[in-house]
Amino acid sequence: VYTDPFLRGRIADLGFSTRLVHGETSTPAHVSIEHQSNPDVLHPVRRLVYGTAFWSREARARPRQVPPLTVIIPVAFLQHPARHTPIQLSAVLGV
Repeated sequence: VYTDPFLRGRIADLGFSTRLVHGETSTPAHVSIEHQSNPDVLHPVRRLVYGTAFWSREARARPRQVPPLTVIIPVAFLQHPARHTPIQLSAVLGV
């Protein structure tokens, strides 16, 4: 699971890297899953920062290549109000 050190503990409870395939063509993809127990108006901004950090890390890892950008698929679960239900994603998913 990739989370930038700056963002660790803030977003991306789970992350999965895969490839999207269509016929003979494929492209890298990253599914980022986040659980929130309260609404947050800055959630889209955090997702933008996460995506930018992810792509920056990719660019630093391959400085002389121009690979296609990895598709980032954000998935967010909002569980509000969370008074009588689990507040950790692992407890919600039963893992």
